[in-house]
Amino acid sequence: KGSGEATWKETAAAGVGDIVRFYVAVTIPAYNNVSALNLTVNDTLTNLKYTTNSVKVYSEKPELGNNKVTTSNDKIITGAIKKTTVGNYVSGKQDLKFDLDYQKIMGENASQSKTVYVYYEAIMQKEAVTGTNHQGENVATLTYSNAVNPESQYTTNKKETDVYTYHLQVNKKKGGKDEALEGAKFSVYTEAEGGEPLKFVEVTENDTTKYYRLAVEGDAEGSKVTQIGADFQIRGLD
Repeated sequence: KGSGEATWKETAAAGVGDIVRFYVAVTIPAYNNVSALNLTVNDTLTNLKYTTNSVKVYSEKPELGNNKVTTSNDKIITGAIKKTTVGNYVSGKQDLKFDLDYQKIMGENASQSKTVYVYYEAIMQKEAVTGTNHQGENVATLTYSNAVNPESQYTTNKKETDVYTYHLQVNKKKGGKDEALEGAKFSVYTEAEGGEPLKFVEVTENDTTKYYRLAVEGDAEGSKVTQIGADFQIRGLD
C-alpha cells in the first residue's frame, strides 16, 4: 500500500477498500529463437480484486510515494504486455495471467538477461474480515514455455505476499464497572483533528458474531453508519 513513507514489503497492512500495490520482478534470459517463446506471469489473489488496466511493465523497480507510483512514465516498456487474462472474482479468489512480449522487452539481438518489473494494483475486499484469518494474499509464478517444444515449459517457485487487515475493539464503560455504558456512540476518523468520519456497515456472521466493517462500494447507502454503539468490534482497518 503506497504512502508518503512507502517501501515495498513481503507483508503489509491495508484496510477494506484500500488500493494494494504489487510488483513481480521477472528476469528474462537472452534466447536465440524468440518467435516461439512464451512468458506468462500467473497470479492468484485471495480477498483482493484486480484493478482493471492497472498492469504495467517497468524497466526498473517502481518507487512509491504519496499513495502512488512516482517512477517516471518513461520507464514503462510500451507493448510489454501482449495479453491480460482476468478471471472472475469468486468466493474470495481471482486468477490473473499477464502474457509478456519478449521482443518488446528485450529488443533486437539481445545478448544478456534483463530484469523487468510487472506492476499492478488490487483492492482489499470485504471477505478479508470474515472468520478468523483476516488477510489477503497474492501468490505469483512465472511460466517459460516454447511453442515448438511444449515439454520445455518451466514454472518458477511460488512467491507469496500477505496483506493483513486489523480490528479494533471499541467500548465505553461506566466508571469502575464492566458493563458497557448504555447509549454511548462513537465515530472514527483518520485524522486527529476530525474531518469526515469513516462509514461502516453492521455485519452478523454465522448468526452469532456481530461486528462493524468499513463500508465499501456496493454496500447499500441505507446500511452505512458513521456512529457505532459501545462494546463492538470494528474490522477492516489498516
